Formats: sequence, C-alpha cells, structure tokens
Amino acid sequence: MSAQNFNFIVGIGRSGTTLLMSMLNAHPSIQATPEVNFFNFFYSSWKDKTEFSKDDINLVTSYLNSYKANNFSGFDFDFDSFCKDSSVNFGQLYKHFYKSFLYGGVKKECSFYFDKNPINSLYLKQIIKTFPNAKFIFLTRDPRATYLSLKQKKNTKSINIYFNSYRWLLYNKEVFHYSKLYPNNFFVVKYEDLIVNTETELKRMATFFGFTYDEKMLLFHEDVKKFSFERINNVEKKDRYLVKYSDLSKPIYSDRLNAWETELNSEEINIIDSITSELALKLGYLKFNNSRYIADTISRLKGKFMAIKFIYYNKIVSLFPLKFKLARIKSKK
Repeated sequence: MSAQNFNFIVGIGRSGTTLLMSMLNAHPSIQATPEVNFFNFFYSSWKDKTEFSKDDINLVTSYLNSYKANNFSGFDFDFDSFCKDSSVNFGQLYKHFYKSFLYGGVKKECSFYFDKNPINSLYLKQIIKTFPNAKFIFLTRDPRATYLSLKQKKNTKSINIYFNSYRWLLYNKEVFHYSKLYPNNFFVVKYEDLIVNTETELKRMATFFGFTYDEKMLLFHEDVKKFSFERINNVEKKDRYLVKYSDLSKPIYSDRLNAWETELNSEEINIIDSITSELALKLGYLKFNNSRYIADTISRLKGKFMAIKFIYYNKIVSLFPLKFKLARIKSKK
C-alpha cells in the first residue's frame, strides 16, 4: 500500500455520511473532506491529460471559489500549496487537490484520506478505473428513516415520497452492484449499527482500511465545536450552521433511530416499502417483500421518472465542457 491512501464514502445523502466524516476527521492520521464535486466535474475533460497548465490550475481554484459546497464549516483550502502542483495525470491532480484541504486551520500529516460525497455513488465505474486500489465505505440507512430525515429537513420546500424512494433505490443499487463486483474494496456499514455500536463499527472499519483505531473518533463532537462552530465569525452563518449541523456538536444518541415507526403514517411506510423492497430486503431493512402494494400509479410513475431524470441529468451535465459547467455554477450564485 502507498504511504497515503485515498478512499471514498458513498451512499445516498441523509444516511449519516457527514457524521461519519466527522468521526474520521477526529482521527489524527485521517482527513475526510467535505462535499466538493471535484471528480465528476473534471473527470470527463481531464481523464487523459498528462500535463496541467497554469490556466488549468486557475480553473480548479475558480471552480472551488464558485462552488456552493454542501458541507459544514471547519475546512479551508491551501491555494498556495495547490498552485505549486506538478501533476502528470488526473489521479495525481485529484490527490493533490484533496491534500490541500485544511481542517480547523491545520494541515494534518495524514496517511488516509476520505472523499465524502454521495454523488460519487453515480461514478463508481470511473473512480475504480482511475483508482483501482481505492476502497469505499458504503453507508446505508433504512429508506423510511431516510425519507423522514428529508421530510423534516429545514427549508425543504416539498418532499415527493415517490421520487425520494426511487432515488434511494437507484443510488443504493448502483453502489450495491459494485460492492458485489469488488467485495474486497467495499466496507458496508449500516447507519443504524454505526449509531448503536459505534466503537465496534469503527474498529471494524479500522481493520478493513488498515489504520489504527483511536478513541478520539468517539469525541468527534468536540472537534466539530472547536474547529467548526467556534471559528465562524459571521453570526448569521453561524446560526445557519448550528441549525443544520447541531447534532454533530453532541455525542451520539439513538433516541430517534426508529422515529419513522411513529412519525410516518401507514400509507407512507407502505409506499416506501413497495418501491424499495427489492434492495431493502438484501440490506436487511425488510423481512418480507412488499412490492405488490398498490400505490397511486400515476404518482409512482412520475416519481420514478423524476428519479431517473435526476440521475441521468447529473451524469450528462458532467460530460459538458468545463467552462460551460463553471459558468453554470457562477450563474446560480
């Protein structure tokens, strides 16, 4: 194995990926970075490049400055270090990019890096081609709990239960497929097990990836408060992050692990089960197949179409020219 190992955290959003990222970041030899769509943004244009010009590097920094990353605070980027890059292929550039992140204003001496981004679930074929030795954490969560989390998310204008059930299914089917093709490269863990048996699951993870377990990972909430919330000077921004990520500044608790059982009605549960049964059974979230439940056919078809459209839209946009994609991001600011 190389001295520095680059790995990925995949699975659909609202499955605990940010929580796991915080746990890993508490380890002195690990850095798990926030959601920046570096791989799928640059891969199609640069996968075969053998030389990167100053303009290329400037394009990356412009992208980073423009990208609205969906992450909590605490991370900075060492632009000076990154601009000294001398990569000769896309894989090297990718690694140099993620090594240029700082957490809590400090550049850690890391042996393990984790790119945490649910969107990478849709690009596993390309990632494995670029990094054949990379390993993945496939984090799963009960589809009913995932939907409830989305339903209760602040500032969510509307939640389509059909769309989100199909999105859960399609995302996780993609990762599940590759986890079966490359079983030695995928560590599969349930969010529920991570919450209930945190130390055990982190020790299993340490064994799989080859790092030494550290009890500091259980105290991740102290780092989140110190390196994230306490470093925000803007009051409005701080309040926004506290609302969004307040749970990360507290020790793990399992009180709401099965809240979906009482906070979703029977119709919602049946809809979710009927759509996700195929995979939910394999992942251990259902004991019997409920796919025969008849829901609103038109709404179901619309939700399925929306989910497929969402996934293919992301894949197609990733193939567009870089300058077009960058202009598109800037137009949304």
